[in-house]
Parts: sequence; C-alpha cells; structure tokens
Amino acid sequence: MMKSHTSIPYVREAAALAASTAQQAAATGQQAASTAQQAASTAQQAAAFAAGAQQAQPTPAAPASPATPTSPAAPASPAASTAPATDLSGGIDIDPVDYWMRVMHFESRYWSINQLLEDLTATNILEISSGFSFRGLDLSQKKPVFYIDTDLPNIIAGKQRFIDALTADRSPAPAAPPGSPARTATPPPAPDTRPGHYELQPLNALDPAAFDAVINKFPPGPLTILNEGLLVYLDHAEKAQLCANIRKALLARTGKWITADIYIKRAEDDAGMRSAAWRKWSDEHGLEEKKFTSFEEAGRFFHSMGFEIEKEATQDYSRLTSFPQFLKAIGPSDHRRPSLLGAGPASELRRPGRPRLHATWRLRMRP
Repeated sequence: MMKSHTSIPYVREAAALAASTAQQAAATGQQAASTAQQAASTAQQAAAFAAGAQQAQPTPAAPASPATPTSPAAPASPAASTAPATDLSGGIDIDPVDYWMRVMHFESRYWSINQLLEDLTATNILEISSGFSFRGLDLSQKKPVFYIDTDLPNIIAGKQRFIDALTADRSPAPAAPPGSPARTATPPPAPDTRPGHYELQPLNALDPAAFDAVINKFPPGPLTILNEGLLVYLDHAEKAQLCANIRKALLARTGKWITADIYIKRAEDDAGMRSAAWRKWSDEHGLEEKKFTSFEEAGRFFHSMGFEIEKEATQDYSRLTSFPQFLKAIGPSDHRRPSLLGAGPASELRRPGRPRLHATWRLRMRP
C-alpha cells in the first residue's frame, strides 16, 4: 500500500525559488528599461544642445522635455505596463477533469518508484534522466544512501542551481497561504548532519563509456537503478542499448532496476489535450510509436534483454495530494463521475472504457 504524502519533496520549494528568480529577472529588466529611458533622454538633450550650438544661437535651445508631444515616446517600464500577466495555460484547451487526472498520473508515477524502493536495502542508487525530480536530495537527507542523480549536461547545469539554492537556505519553508492545504516543510539539515551522499553528474545514459564512468564512482556493493520518463523517448535500438548498459552494471555489482516507463500505446487519440502545440510536440518525438504495444510485449522485451519482473507497484490515487483537486473538478453532477469513480476503489481510476496504460516494474537479472 502506498503511503499517504503531503507533497512530492522540494517541488513547492523549487517552484517558489523559480518564481523568485523570475521576479528578480523582471526587476532586472525593469532597471535596464529605466536606464535605457534615461540614456535616450540624455541623448535627446545632447542632440538638441548640439543643434542649437550649430545654429550659433547665443544660448542653447532648451532641450525638449521627454513629456512633450514632439519628443520620441519613452520605452514603457515593465512594471507600469497594464498588459495582463502571461497565462501559462494559454493555448492549451484541456478539460479540467483530464488535467487533474494527468497530474495524478505524474504524482503517482513518482511515488510508485519510492514504493518499490521501500522493501530494498538500497544504499547505492543511480537515477538516470531524472529531470527536475528531487528524489535523490530528499533520500540523502533521510537515509545513508550514496545517490548519483544524472541527466544530460544542460539539465544538470540548471538543476545544480536549484540544488545549491535549496541546500543553502535551511530556514523552514514559509507557511501555507490561508485557505491552501497544509504541507510539511522539508528543509535540508546542515551538510555535516546529512546521513547520505548526494551528487549530480551529467550523463548520456546511452553512452556505454560514460555510463561505466558514473558507475565507477559508487563505493562497492549492490546497485539500484531508477528511471521515469525516459523509455518513451527511445526507439527499440536505443532501449536495447540502455538495457545493455544497465545489465553490464548489474552483472558486475548485482542489484535491481526500477523503471516507471512501462507505457502502452493508446487505442485512440487523446481527447483530453486538444492543444495543437501538444500534438505537434508529441508527433515530433514519436511518443506513441515508441511505447510498447502491450504489457506482454514489454515483458518479452525485457526478458530478451536479460531481465525479469520481480514486483509491480500498486497505485491508490485517493492518497495523492492532487486527488481532492480532481474531485473538485469533476463535481457531484458531472455525468462522468459514476464511470470514473463508481463503487470501485480509487486505485482503478481511469477514463471510461479505457484500459490500463502504465505500470512501474522492479526488474532483476534473469538467471
């Protein structure tokens, strides 16, 4: 049974940090605009003075005021703009029920990996293509793990700035605004009291030499490898290369591979996300084509790569922090409510008539 959680660790803190960074950038832009405006005014005055001197007038003509109708319009200050703030959801025509089901999926996927970690005595943990997940930072604050967090270099560079800021500020997280759900603050302790080791490393997981180099950074002992949101971007040959890299590492060290990337192709178009930009992005990456055709086909693939399924994660959407938002979105009178909720458990929540399309597996080496 998946434990109840208040939020994914550090996501709120990182979001607040990103918002603060955006505000600072806006303030910097405002200062730059103000400086440019002052420079334009000074240049205008100098030009007027020069024109007056060239005409040999006894006294220079008074510089035109920037506020006069004859002067060029001053650049507008960002802070003074009356334009509405950018709507981050602009261009995405999505049903609220579908939206919150998606949020629940990603939240559930995150915790499904932690669920399959719970009954392991994992100390050496490698997460590949982790994106902006802070699982490693969180675990290293709680357990004596040696955790290496990896992704492509540009992602790691950006993530390092978040990690530096999150670990530098050890003050408690700010109180939740009135009316918002309560949350548990997760301020990291001082480095010398941290039970585990955590580091970021750039890694192309398909590069055998680079993969081996990161593996060699771990102390002796079994290795646990994690990933989510990666296999769906890989074609068959790339999946096979990743499996070969992981198998080589586990043959040398023993251990397990937890992957939350068992995605099955959809039988019909996704009616929830109607954004043309989303469809274009999905088509460009060939997401549907790179998914497995069935769970059986996925099992056969991993078996052919030298792995077998040891355990599958269970899910219970009712324990997710996004579940109340979903219930609010669907409402008591929504015609889809009986089909989505009905009398069954929330763990079976899915769109009407649509089969299960995702799983998280813990794999072990096949004899």
